[in-house]
Amino acid sequence: MSIPDVLIVGAGPVGLWTAVQTKLRNRNLVVEVLEKHAEYQRKHVLQLNPRSLKGAPPEMQDVVREFRASRMLGTNVIEEKLAKLAAELEIVVRKNAQVTEPGTLRAKVIVGADGARSVVRKKIFGKMAVEQDLRYIVEVKYEVEGQGKALNLVKEAYPTLKMMGAIAQEHVSKVRDGKTQVTLRLFVDKEKYEEVNRMGASFQNPLSLDNEELRYSELWNNIMAWLNVKKTKGENRVPNSERITVTRLGVYASEKVVHEVDGRIYCLVGDAAFGVPFFRSLNNGLLCGTQLSKRIVQALGPKPEGISEKLSGSLSAGPWTQYSVYVGTLRRTEILWARFKSFFLSILLWFVQISAQVPWQMNYWSEAEVRELRPDALNLRLA
Repeated sequence: MSIPDVLIVGAGPVGLWTAVQTKLRNRNLVVEVLEKHAEYQRKHVLQLNPRSLKGAPPEMQDVVREFRASRMLGTNVIEEKLAKLAAELEIVVRKNAQVTEPGTLRAKVIVGADGARSVVRKKIFGKMAVEQDLRYIVEVKYEVEGQGKALNLVKEAYPTLKMMGAIAQEHVSKVRDGKTQVTLRLFVDKEKYEEVNRMGASFQNPLSLDNEELRYSELWNNIMAWLNVKKTKGENRVPNSERITVTRLGVYASEKVVHEVDGRIYCLVGDAAFGVPFFRSLNNGLLCGTQLSKRIVQALGPKPEGISEKLSGSLSAGPWTQYSVYVGTLRRTEILWARFKSFFLSILLWFVQISAQVPWQMNYWSEAEVRELRPDALNLRLA
């Protein structure tokens, strides 16, 4: 079995984005991707910033235009489009390829694109520069018939937040196969997060609205209040499509993103390198993937006369320093913004709770409407 020039661990959107660009920039490079799953596992709806797609090769512009046209995209949709491009470029993607010892992998450049729990980062890089939880969320994903629609921020979402006494965000994807995926994120405290986490909520094993431990709790009442408001606005929810998970929104970063071991260069990209919340991780991963593909091609491409093969591919060479500096600068900026947004959410929660108590309120649900919308208002059981 031949040794590839570039071996990427992780066939998610960032791994494939990096692989496709690397191959397009130098068709002579042998690029392979290892993926531990047989099928893509997640279907998050994410807000894609068009600026994150800048710098992609001309051959990718059809896909880039498609991504830009849909600001809210499911990660599985992004992965499907990029997987098709990879297949057209004859990039080998090996499924069910679980990597437990990245130190045994063989390639000139090995890229860890294996997510927040990156094995490559853990086994090769180790030390973290930043690790901090900012927020805790309970996430409710469900499907609706036809094209879904978010609540009006001022007339509908704001009075609903006051009724709940909590902060929530809603993200609605584009319709696909006659259905729309909706993601509702409720910000909770650490105690509530741990309580739901103990119930076993995970991406692999999400809770349902019928979960006995969850049902009729304060959190369940808040979820149902939001869903009931959506129902009054004409949303036709697909029965039993609700999936409830918990996650921590935090910031973290590997101390290094490039490391040399026995003449092989290891790089981190995407969530393996650093992560920030508020739908920025994928955007940052795409930006870094574009930069990394350029540096890989620069390091492995034709060498100027008088420059040895070893020096051009070594850690001391310019391309790897450029990538490290780029990721470091982006990381610092994004972590600063994430902390600011977390602080803003604290202010927003305070404002919502205070405004719900004052007698001169505007934009609020009447007592009669609350009794219809919120299950615990009169101990109702709304479906």
